[in-house]
Amino acid sequence: MLTCPACRRALVEAPTASGPSQFVCLDCGGRSIAIETLAKVLSPLTFKRLVTGYKASRSTSDRLCPACGAHMRKVSLNVLGRAKDVEVCGHSELAWFDSHEFENLPLTNEADKEMHLPAHIQDALNEIETHHGRVIANRSTFRLDANDYGFGWKKEGEDTPSLLKAILSLALLLPTKREHRITIRPWATWITIAVVMGVSIYGFSHDAFVDHWALDNEDLLRRSGLTLVTYFFLHGSWMHLLGNMYYLWFFGDSVEDELGTTNYVMTLIAGSVGAALLHALLQPGGYSLLVGASGGISTLGMIYMLRFPRAKLGFFFIVGWLRVPAYLLLIIWVIMQVSMAYDQVAGLTQVSALAHLGGALVGLAAWWQLLRKPPHLRADD
Repeated sequence: MLTCPACRRALVEAPTASGPSQFVCLDCGGRSIAIETLAKVLSPLTFKRLVTGYKASRSTSDRLCPACGAHMRKVSLNVLGRAKDVEVCGHSELAWFDSHEFENLPLTNEADKEMHLPAHIQDALNEIETHHGRVIANRSTFRLDANDYGFGWKKEGEDTPSLLKAILSLALLLPTKREHRITIRPWATWITIAVVMGVSIYGFSHDAFVDHWALDNEDLLRRSGLTLVTYFFLHGSWMHLLGNMYYLWFFGDSVEDELGTTNYVMTLIAGSVGAALLHALLQPGGYSLLVGASGGISTLGMIYMLRFPRAKLGFFFIVGWLRVPAYLLLIIWVIMQVSMAYDQVAGLTQVSALAHLGGALVGLAAWWQLLRKPPHLRADD
């Protein structure tokens, strides 16, 4: 059984039209292809550069050849205008390409026919998303790689953060770097932030307005039930407001991109209602009014961290960037919220961790529904 050099998972065989089989990893999307086959499918110039680069290379990769187990050599190739290292084993005469590397090389007209993948393998590869060569989502499996554990420090050539990002990381311990792709303009997220800012700022100087539209857990249906949503737009202080709006921006745009604008708005509303209901169900007497967007934002954060479990969220420290995989932050966050919810039920805090957990449960349900749909069937309105 051949194993993936990148993630050590079993490779799946996929025959080629007229040469040795290629082997594909359904977890990270990489594939091994025989040199004999590459001579037919790569453009002559690219294949020549591959062979010449292998002969000139003295750089040994940490990755092992899936066929013979020897360390492969690194060979630099130009992929979409960027230099990428591919691994080549001269003994087994094959090359290893990470996800999307082979497909983006200059290919011959025969490549599609020669390298055609069976439908079930191609469908599985379509479920994998990468960012700068790292798998951040795989809809066909939720496996967490051992390499995701721990922290990665500043890489060579990585940008120095702006003063604002440095302050957010150093003073407030907020993540300021993320991995995701945005294919739309997240108008719903931007508009929501603007409306919440405007309503909250107005409420800072109009206590009666806040009391009128805040959630009262002893009277959930007041204002015809509208307070199950309107409390989302109100905040108790500038720090409360700005912190929530930062996280709404941080997670909101990519979740809107995933769900589509209509589903995103409906999910955010559902998250706010779910947060309010769990808060009202378990909140002890004494603190009856609830304000703040954090319950709904917890819905977005849950979707993001489950949708992109391997995405690294970056915190900047004086010595460089500290990256934490999203799923690790999710585990830490859930443990903290459960602990805080215990204190809340005991009457020791006014921070509603129950609302956070209620919103997170809605996010869990939304994530489950999202994963049941392949990417090309997701809402895009």
